[in-house]
Amino acid sequence: MAGLNDATAGLQAVHQNAAILIDACLTHGGRISEEELEPNTLATLRRHRLVFDVDEDYGYVQVSRVVADLLHHLTQSYKRQLLAGAGHDIVNDLEHITESYRMAEQTGSADLLLRETEAREAVASLIDMLRQTILRFTTYIHSDFSMVSDLDQRIHENKRAIEDAKALNQFFDSLMPSYLKKLAGRSPTLQTLLMKLLRRNLDRLRADLLDATHSLRENLARLERDRTVQHYSHLIDDFYKHYLRNPGYQPDPSMLDRVQTLPQCFIPGEGMKLQASSDIENPAQHEELRGLLAQALERLAPDERVAQEDANETIVTVVEQRNAVMQEEEDPFATAINQFFEAIPALILQASAVSAMDAHQTLSVEEPGDVWLLAVWTRYLTLLADRQSDCDYIAQHVEQVLETFSGNREVRDIHFRSAVQ
Repeated sequence: MAGLNDATAGLQAVHQNAAILIDACLTHGGRISEEELEPNTLATLRRHRLVFDVDEDYGYVQVSRVVADLLHHLTQSYKRQLLAGAGHDIVNDLEHITESYRMAEQTGSADLLLRETEAREAVASLIDMLRQTILRFTTYIHSDFSMVSDLDQRIHENKRAIEDAKALNQFFDSLMPSYLKKLAGRSPTLQTLLMKLLRRNLDRLRADLLDATHSLRENLARLERDRTVQHYSHLIDDFYKHYLRNPGYQPDPSMLDRVQTLPQCFIPGEGMKLQASSDIENPAQHEELRGLLAQALERLAPDERVAQEDANETIVTVVEQRNAVMQEEEDPFATAINQFFEAIPALILQASAVSAMDAHQTLSVEEPGDVWLLAVWTRYLTLLADRQSDCDYIAQHVEQVLETFSGNREVRDIHFRSAVQ
């Protein structure tokens, strides 16, 4: 009961001094001056470990990080940065708990329910930690790092957020399905907890992280463009102020010779003289000159030319075919798609998998391979929608991880297999 009494007294202390703690965390960086607190209030906060002394010479106390994190969580200011290291600590605890759970399950220990509760708590803590971290990235995107006013500082914060996102993405890479399956073992409870609940949340959170990373990169490109525009704006303002202070100022072009690197707008240019004349004495030009002369003569006698054209006109016979039916040839690409899907049921009886890219080569399709794969996948989805669940085969992507783009994959082929294994 001592723990329950301590928790109750601590929460009552937080409630009684809520105004002091909120003001310190949200406006003063968690610092509270000892001169502004009554001795009894300060003693209460210290007794419940809500504040601690940084140094006796500073004259102030610091709010405990646990209390500050709670307030920032409630106000969604997210000034506290959640690092991937915290996630690794939770994963290490989860490894220990799952191992203890399997031991208790094998021996029929009475601690089995306790270990199951600890495992559920660890999984919930991991999901919440990742959710809060990714939500912080989303807050950065919407606020555009408005917590700082300087453009260079915003770019610096944006780059740091991208690096944090990379580290978090590497943390997601460590939680692969094979790793979670190894942790779960053969325990049905752990398999449900790790392979279904945790994995489903990891997939969703990772997709949110990738979207946030792309948005952060777009923000960074825009901020860098804004910095370039700002640089030129300041340069123009400096020239304008200089001309206001010195109305008769005449810039000397020789000053540019002493500058190592010049913007394009300062590079001097001189006019170029272009002159040309036809070489009528050159025998190689005689044929072209004769053609020009013939055209000039035609323009001198337009009536004779028009009369000659009228005489040479052929009579065109118009046939009325408003109710006629015209048959248009089928597109070769569509024909190839139809032939491929007509052949799939027979091909899967002869081979374990039917490759769409092999069909692309066999049918001599002129369109690129990515266009072919997109058309094949679209036709497959259409067939699924038409037939509902009645389909004799299933399709599966053959993907390759792109090394230069973290988390992205390229579809290299589509394999069709029999739906009945």
